[in-house]
Amino acid sequence: RDCKDPFWSRDGTRIFYVSPAGNAEGLWAVGAAGGSPQVVLKNVSAAALSPDGNTLALLREDNDQGNFFLSLWTSSPPGAEPVRYARAPLAEKRFATGFLRYAPDGSKIGLWAAATSNEAQKEKGYANPEFWIVPLPSGEPRAALQSVSGLPDPAPFSWMPDGQRIVFGAEFP
Repeated sequence: RDCKDPFWSRDGTRIFYVSPAGNAEGLWAVGAAGGSPQVVLKNVSAAALSPDGNTLALLREDNDQGNFFLSLWTSSPPGAEPVRYARAPLAEKRFATGFLRYAPDGSKIGLWAAATSNEAQKEKGYANPEFWIVPLPSGEPRAALQSVSGLPDPAPFSWMPDGQRIVFGAEFP
């Protein structure tokens, strides 16, 4: 099966990735030396592992309803029942696609995501790309980039070592 968005476990013994798991996408893990892959969590569209390896950040559908509207969740320890992120204003947001990354020091999550509409998909891709900074373990999430003309569709990104900037490769409209 195809997979996307692979990342290493903290100890380097497993590789996590998103791939179909039944009727929806799920988070899988396989040993770095091979073996049989196992589903870690179902209903996962994107995931990131904290630098200490204790928490997964996830984008998933609410109640596994097949509505394709994703929200932010966490699973701690990884594989435990996910808990939906509850701090406003991000708690009310729903996305069609997105990418998550923990900052190198684990103090925050970067979330680059976008809502979608049928009209937007026909013309230029996703509507309203937004980049959110989610401070951890507490603090107010904030939109670092929101409704900026010319912002490209969400793309995989990495934090710079200083945890203040990101790098990404994307096509600008």
